[in-house]
Amino acid sequence: MRMNINHATKAGVTVHEYKVLEKRDPALEAEFDRITNEWLEGKKSGMLQFTMGTVVLENPMDKRYFYAVNADGKMVAFIVFVPFLGKNGYMADVTRHGKDAPGGVMETIIYDAFQIFKEEGVGYGSLGVAPLAGLDSDSKNPSVYDD
Repeated sequence: MRMNINHATKAGVTVHEYKVLEKRDPALEAEFDRITNEWLEGKKSGMLQFTMGTVVLENPMDKRYFYAVNADGKMVAFIVFVPFLGKNGYMADVTRHGKDAPGGVMETIIYDAFQIFKEEGVGYGSLGVAPLAGLDSDSKNPSVYDD
């Protein structure tokens, strides 16, 4: 994981939180849609329903939205976290990356988000039921992303 985070960091990836309830940003929200569309282009099926649904920027409730931008400031990936245990835990619910996302970007978002949760005193972080696509039990360096 450290190697993947280092790769994304060297590529100029930075992670930010979009606080939907504090101030809406239509341009940023269009980027969430663009990433979702790029992600869907690479899938063999349509949109799946996750634990709490989809991105749902119109009614975010207590979801937390973390996104990564590349060195040029273009959004390349995002993860939506849903609270559990009365907000003493957050679980990655929706994970998406665009076609230009560098390797390690998802790990970087997870790490940075979990560090923020820790600073806030949140007790638990979870990847939930994230599928281990591409996981090969014989591999010495398994990948959890099917890129």
